[in-house]
Amino acid sequence: MYNGYKIKPFVFAGRKQNMEILFPLLNDNIIDEVLIGLNTNDPVDTQFIHEYVNTHAKFSIVDVPHAIKRTPAAYRYMFSKMQDADTIYIKIDDDILRFSNNFWEDLIKFRVSNPNYLLVYPFVINNPFCNYISGWFKNKFNNPSDCMYWSWSNPLSAAFLLTAYANNKLPLDHLSTMNRIETNHQYTYYRREISDYVRPSINVICFFGKDCAEMKWIDNMKASRSDEVFLTHDIFTRKLTNRMNCIIPNIHCVHYSFYPQKNTLNQLGIFRLYQRPIS
Repeated sequence: MYNGYKIKPFVFAGRKQNMEILFPLLNDNIIDEVLIGLNTNDPVDTQFIHEYVNTHAKFSIVDVPHAIKRTPAAYRYMFSKMQDADTIYIKIDDDILRFSNNFWEDLIKFRVSNPNYLLVYPFVINNPFCNYISGWFKNKFNNPSDCMYWSWSNPLSAAFLLTAYANNKLPLDHLSTMNRIETNHQYTYYRREISDYVRPSINVICFFGKDCAEMKWIDNMKASRSDEVFLTHDIFTRKLTNRMNCIIPNIHCVHYSFYPQKNTLNQLGIFRLYQRPIS
């Protein structure tokens, strides 16, 4: 609980090897409940989730109906469970591997102090837009679209970031000096290669449940390609809000992979770097 709001991370789950790392990181005292959106048919993943929830009182399962699991309707269903007016939700992908010190308190304090923003993002390492604004690849690209597409699709960019971070060699000090970055659809870029937009991916986002309810996100998402396209592009171009999203550079977390990256990262053994104890 914080300033009258219940605090509820909601994990879009899930893959067992990811959850083994993520779930123990969701233990901050500021958190009231952790919701696990069970969006998998894999019996190993499902068993792990049930066993973890049975032994950790703060964790609860939101079981996605079988007929819609792993479909766009599953994501709308999970968002439909994040509409309580007295709650701040943090939607989290299941392959988030690390959080910065004081992550939860810093994120929630900023969220409550800045209700004018629609979504509040931490700085996500291995997120196309965050990779661009970080300056880590500034000598390689002349424009944000190319940088974002490359860092989304190329596993070597992710391998570089994840390896450097795991070994405490990724430059992060400059993030603390950066101002907050306000975003809307102007930071999405259509790419013919994928017939889709590259965008500030919603790996981790923080929002008020009342916004999801009052703005009818679930109904409005139906006309969009995905929940992510809706929240980073369509909600603005359809003029459903005049508020901005916001990224906070000095609060960060680490995201493992996008689908074009995953197989190569697994082959390189990058995931194992995050299975070792946190130093």
